[in-house]
Amino acid sequence: MRRLEKRFRRLRTPASYAEWRQQSDHVRDVYQEAFRLFWTEKLADTKGDGRVTWAAANKLLQPFTPAYSSLTVEDFAVFFQQKIADIRQKTAAAPAVRV
Repeated sequence: MRRLEKRFRRLRTPASYAEWRQQSDHVRDVYQEAFRLFWTEKLADTKGDGRVTWAAANKLLQPFTPAYSSLTVEDFAVFFQQKIADIRQKTAAAPAVRV
């Protein structure tokens, strides 16, 4: 797929675009089918157990996201304060811009 995209970006012809889009559509279809089959089998494996079925459905509808981060609020604030200070230092000698 990347090869066809690079070819299209180099040539910019309707034919190269059509090849790239056709391959992109095929790859998307393959991934969607694999996703569908995985969850179909996962739900079929619950064998009518309501608790297990709903647990699987919840994983499908609400993917896991970690509830914590290693960064603290203070780390976040310090990062942006330092970023602003660095920008001010680098642009201190720049002429003022008239708007």
